[in-house]
Amino acid sequence: MKKFLFSLLFVFLSMSVFPQYRQFSHPIWTIGTAKTIGKKEVHLNTLFYSQYGLTKRVEIQSKPLWWIKFPNLGAKINWIYKKPTPNAEFIKRKGIIVSTKHFGFYPNPLLKYVQNNNVHNIDFGISSFDNFFVIKNELLISLINRKNKGCTSKLSIYTLKFGNQKALNNSQNLILTDNSMLFRQTSMLGDYSLWYIGFDLDSKLTYGLNYCIDFDVYAVGLIVSNWVFEHKSIFYWYMGTNKRIRPSIGYQLSYASHPDAKMSFMPLFDLSYLLKISKKGKDNDLFEKGVLEDMYDDRSELY
Repeated sequence: MKKFLFSLLFVFLSMSVFPQYRQFSHPIWTIGTAKTIGKKEVHLNTLFYSQYGLTKRVEIQSKPLWWIKFPNLGAKINWIYKKPTPNAEFIKRKGIIVSTKHFGFYPNPLLKYVQNNNVHNIDFGISSFDNFFVIKNELLISLINRKNKGCTSKLSIYTLKFGNQKALNNSQNLILTDNSMLFRQTSMLGDYSLWYIGFDLDSKLTYGLNYCIDFDVYAVGLIVSNWVFEHKSIFYWYMGTNKRIRPSIGYQLSYASHPDAKMSFMPLFDLSYLLKISKKGKDNDLFEKGVLEDMYDDRSELY
């Protein structure tokens, strides 16, 4: 824990002190917002969902490194977009984005691996699993707030999300784990519906350091007999000649209402690579036309 906190402090100091990071206006991470990335943009992530801009309003998401044990695929679809007016009145200054997310998962290979290798001492109480799929649907409403002060600007995105996760063709009633970090993940193992509501804040902390903070509450079943609270804080910056590499560091806190569950802490690390596919199949510099310099600047590729 102490080493992790010292690492986090070092990141803060580095991004604030080193002058090479002060000249860039880094874009806000949109993974937890209603904003879709630009057409033919690719954001490859190791831990979080990777993103591909199919069109300006449709974004494909997946975790490629998980496909061997956990096939997954989803899409974010933008339905409403209202661009913010930076120097207008308080209400008119806000931009609004409304999108939906739709995901499908096939968890059987991962469940078999966990059961056979006694991961976290989890026992589902059965020897074999039915073939079933999990669908997840989510509504995201983002409010964009941008303030201009002289030559600088402050951009923040506030997001509300409402979602549901449900297993299809699953007749087994498996045992839920009492691990608070995994408790809501195992809600798919029985005849349950997982409902959740969450809030995300994505903004800029310093010239070179951005952050995203989210709070989520999950309820297992329509009649809430079990619930889970989760909180994540993630800090990230951009590296490399063209600022295509995006390291991130953060943490996740979880607490479940299960009688044996306790507060759980888990450090988070991720490494992303950003590129844009051209018509000739080559990747372009995302900063050459301001695409990532400031995604809500007049020079950016918007709708």
